[in-house]
Amino acid sequence: MKFSSVFGAFLLGASLSTVAVAQEAPKPAIETPAHIHGDIVYGSADAPVELIEYASMTCPHCKSFNQTVLPELLKELIPQGKVKLVFRNFVRDRADLAVAVVSRCTTDVNVTKKLLNIFFDKQDQWMRAANPGLAIQSIAAGTGLEFDTIEKCAANREIASHIIAVTQNGAKEYDIESIPTIIMNGKKVDYRGYGDLLAQVKAAAEGK
Repeated sequence: MKFSSVFGAFLLGASLSTVAVAQEAPKPAIETPAHIHGDIVYGSADAPVELIEYASMTCPHCKSFNQTVLPELLKELIPQGKVKLVFRNFVRDRADLAVAVVSRCTTDVNVTKKLLNIFFDKQDQWMRAANPGLAIQSIAAGTGLEFDTIEKCAANREIASHIIAVTQNGAKEYDIESIPTIIMNGKKVDYRGYGDLLAQVKAAAEGK
């Protein structure tokens, strides 16, 4: 599989600061590719307990949350309509931003969720790859995303700028200093391990 020069430039040449500047620049002449915009939501909008997760795709603790807490929520609390989980990217580096963008290169939110799971599961693989850009692209292509789709997303700064804005807004609104940061019904949650977090969520879901 060939490696997109556009995607390589995005991963290796852009920095969080330079992408952030693009928010104030004139909009590019090219059309923004169709993609998932905004929050990634698991569960009913009417759920009494809303969890907002700010997470980085390069964060081992965020990977652990995705592999331990999310499956537990998906077993009962989310299907029962008691909890809604809102995933928001909190990007820290170029590889993180590249994965965040690629995960949204679809109009099907279920594909995005699948990509997030795969990128977390294979975090060590693509982060330690000799060519991380090719590794990221190969993983995405393995889920059915077309090469041209990935290339167009990587080339369009509006998508990356949106993700940067989500990060900046989250840091400002909730004073985020570490990740994953969990907000439950508008308040930052302090917890000692994921068992403690799940206990707090279950108590809130039961109205305790």
